[in-house]
Amino acid sequence: MDHISAIRAFTQVARRESFSAAARDLNTAASVISRYVKELESDLGVRLFTRTTRKVSLTEAGQNFLVRAEALLDDFDAMRESTQALHSQPSGRLRVTAPLALGQNILAPLLPEFMKRYPKLAVSLHFTNQVIDLVEEGCDLAVRFVAHLEDSSLVVRKLGESSSLLCATPAYLAEAAVLQSPDDLPAHSCVLFCDDGSSSWELASPSGEPLNIRVNGRLSVNSMEAARTAALGDLGISLLPEFLIREDLKKGTLKALLTEFSPPATPFYLVYPQRQFLPMKVRCFIDFCVEKLS
Repeated sequence: MDHISAIRAFTQVARRESFSAAARDLNTAASVISRYVKELESDLGVRLFTRTTRKVSLTEAGQNFLVRAEALLDDFDAMRESTQALHSQPSGRLRVTAPLALGQNILAPLLPEFMKRYPKLAVSLHFTNQVIDLVEEGCDLAVRFVAHLEDSSLVVRKLGESSSLLCATPAYLAEAAVLQSPDDLPAHSCVLFCDDGSSSWELASPSGEPLNIRVNGRLSVNSMEAARTAALGDLGISLLPEFLIREDLKKGTLKALLTEFSPPATPFYLVYPQRQFLPMKVRCFIDFCVEKLS
């Protein structure tokens, strides 16, 4: 029996709770995955899964075995990659997740150079504004705005900072009330990140003193991209990341407002599972992002 392949099949079934999903992830037939698990159970003399027509779940023995199996595979993969690194470049598929706006505007533009530098690597970049479980979803690392994580098995490394700006179109400003200070904002239509039609924006005075300004508007959204679209549609003032509106500011389709009162920059981070030996493909991506963004 190929123990490594069998253990890899077992861990993927455990993560996905499905033989067919594990087979797709590992690019093999479900019958092969089933055979590997049966051989592993026979070798160990225990049942690792409880199977029904609707669900596959770990037995107590399977749960205990999974912890050690994942550690063994991490060490095996790291050992193989570190040995291969003596004579080759990183290879395989790197899976990265990031928030939509950050991923599209910060990470995606870096990929052409990264993939030219490491031609044997394939990259899957998944955009979602949800915070997903990296291990369960099979992701190698994530880029997030959140630094404080409940999961102590994750490593957090600061990657860069994102500044935000108040902005609106010249057409809106031509028809709107005068805007000379943050105190004038409540009289304006603002694009909000909430559901009840009211919100507050955290700004800062020129000396750095925090300012909490209550604002109102007719439109509330839950994405930065939608807020940008609304601002470009003359619907009011929005508070958006500079990286998202950089080209709009250059073209003059949006105008930056009250820049001396902009909020402090928001840091963003690389997050990845803690391992004794970091896979070479992950290390290369981390080093590349730090080189380009830090």
